[in-house]
Amino acid sequence: MTVNEIRSKYLDFFKARGHTIIPGASLVPENDPTTLFTGSGMQPLLPYLLEAASLGVSQALQQNRGLAVGVCTYQGTCTNIAVAKIFDLKSKKLSMLLNSHLETMRN
Repeated sequence: MTVNEIRSKYLDFFKARGHTIIPGASLVPENDPTTLFTGSGMQPLLPYLLEAASLGVSQALQQNRGLAVGVCTYQGTCTNIAVAKIFDLKSKKLSMLLNSHLETMRN
């Protein structure tokens, strides 16, 4: 099996489970004069973070499953059951927290 075949299988595995595949990024970010080099690997995520900022966190998490899966806390509450078990924390599902938050905003 070639390196490209392994990479494809790896990406296909996560894509089949609802994850978003983003393209690889250059060490020197394109179209971003604010950063000369990619800082701590976060620069490629900038478009997704800006999307979340423009939609609002609740709406962005509802529309983008990849963002929702990556969120481990929301308003101070742990949303990742595995992380909660490791650190002996209380946790709630992200969908329950978002629904509660949206209800509060409607009232």
